[in-house]
Amino acid sequence: NLEGNSLGCEGGMAIGDALKTNQSLAIFDLRSNSLGVEGGAGIAIGLEFNQALTILLLDDNSLTYKGGMAIGRALKANQSLTTLYVRHNSLEPEGAIGLAEGLKENQTLTMLSLSSANGWDGNQLPYPECSHVYMMFAEAVATRATLHVETCLDDIFHSLVNEALLNQLGTAGVDTIKLYLAGFGAVGKTTLLKALAGTPTGLVDAPADRTNTTERTRGVDLVPLELDTYKFVAWDYAGQM
Repeated sequence: NLEGNSLGCEGGMAIGDALKTNQSLAIFDLRSNSLGVEGGAGIAIGLEFNQALTILLLDDNSLTYKGGMAIGRALKANQSLTTLYVRHNSLEPEGAIGLAEGLKENQTLTMLSLSSANGWDGNQLPYPECSHVYMMFAEAVATRATLHVETCLDDIFHSLVNEALLNQLGTAGVDTIKLYLAGFGAVGKTTLLKALAGTPTGLVDAPADRTNTTERTRGVDLVPLELDTYKFVAWDYAGQM
């Protein structure tokens, strides 16, 4: 743990050189060390060779967009890192895009923190101006179920992930989706089905009269909604699984 030691760019470059050969260090906390662009780039080069480090904390190091792009390139080669924190580094869109591009080829990272979920963006990625950047991360999350990206957007980012998932369903040639609803009593099965049938959701959009859901069902009630693109099928077990 070297947090808050004012290592500066020279210290960052020296650590980067050490990471090239070190194959035992697993957790490295370098938060608040004023690494700057050159120090961040040095760390990134070290990551390209290192295959032991699993957790790296780089919050508050003034990496800027150049540092973000360098770390993004490192993610394409590194296959050991599972957790990466880059909060409050003024990454800007260019640096964030570099990270998102790196995620496309990285298969090990499971946690990327761009910002704490407290509404404060420390990487100069305002929404909706940078919605395309957030969508790139959402697409990465949608592609890899094990990946979690933490942003200051919270619910908005979750919606973007859902949108990316739906887009992937469309490109994958899915033509039938089944929803299994199992529960006892008032668990909202009817409300959900009617909402899906009568309200545009991005996935299904059909007039309410095209569903024959009732307040109570007995046994298995198969309710198909024949749509222009999809067939949506709900199986209501009504507590009789």
